[in-house]
Amino acid sequence: MENAVIRGRARPPSVIGDDVLIGPHAHLNGARVGDGCSLATGAALFPGCAAGVGSEARIHGVVQVNTILPPGTTVPIGWVAVGDPAKMAREWGQV
Repeated sequence: MENAVIRGRARPPSVIGDDVLIGPHAHLNGARVGDGCSLATGAALFPGCAAGVGSEARIHGVVQVNTILPPGTTVPIGWVAVGDPAKMAREWGQV
């Protein structure tokens, strides 16, 4: 939508799946976005992050550098998502 910014980089590139809604004033910078995601007004996805299939970043939601959102995850209005749950689970011996 209007005034959304999608910035491609050599590493990591921006990759956007099918059926994705990118709202006005959203910013994507070197992010991977899975099919069926919804990125609301003012959402920001930083380099190296990935939004799994069907994930949502609601109004002014932020997905921080190298953060992984599992499929179906929702970042609530104004919240910041940080970390890689799969990596953390491996480090704690849960996988």
